[in-house]
Amino acid sequence: MPLNISGQQSSTEFEQEPQEKSEIINNSSIDHLSVFRYRDLLESISDVVAVLDKELRYKFVNRAFVEAFNLSKTMVLNKTPTEIFPGVEESAWYKTAKTVLTNSKALFVSAEYVLADGRRKWYRSRIYPVPTGILSISADVTERIRAEEEIRRQDNLLRSTLNSLTSAVFILDTKSKPHNPVVVDCNAAALKIFGYDRNEIIGKPTDFLHVSNETLVEFQRFLFSAVEKGQLPFNLAEFHMKRKALRHRVIQSAIHNHEIKIE
Repeated sequence: MPLNISGQQSSTEFEQEPQEKSEIINNSSIDHLSVFRYRDLLESISDVVAVLDKELRYKFVNRAFVEAFNLSKTMVLNKTPTEIFPGVEESAWYKTAKTVLTNSKALFVSAEYVLADGRRKWYRSRIYPVPTGILSISADVTERIRAEEEIRRQDNLLRSTLNSLTSAVFILDTKSKPHNPVVVDCNAAALKIFGYDRNEIIGKPTDFLHVSNETLVEFQRFLFSAVEKGQLPFNLAEFHMKRKALRHRVIQSAIHNHEIKIE
């Protein structure tokens, strides 16, 4: 079995393309002969291209299709996806293809596929209505999906680490407004110590945490100096800061470039 796609719809997008795109495709008079006219172009691109008729029989597949699914063209042409790929009728791609045939509107869909050798791949497919049936163009987005998953994993690890600390940690954006940085993130301890909800802190300058304009200016001067030097070693200083309940506290701050750690 070359492909197993049953149940692989956990992260599937099902959205309508802009109407202008659908109209462009419909008005371009793409037909079976046109595909053959541009055979060399379609064979040379890295995207997986397939043209299916209104009975969903493959009428054209390019070299990328053959390589992606390890199938010869003779095994594919004039056959339906259900004859080639067991379980395909439950896949997001197949359901989208049927919808495009019915509604004559271009759609795109992203889905995960498990190949016969166990490899997992992600494809983002754009499916267009054409006079003879549908045109499917699928881009391999596996590396992008893996990169996004790794970023999420590292982000979750960072958040878990920050939330395990008993000290308050604020991450500030010092690039857009060096003299008045904005809080872009904080840990659970920061919320507990200062008595705010996340939506009361994120995206706001730090002035509401200071008891007076004098202490705010001193903090900004200290922070700006640390950022300008661009040094990793932290600097220590004490500031009078306030909780939401207006109780003043003497805070010892460690500033690591864009990060403020409250002891």
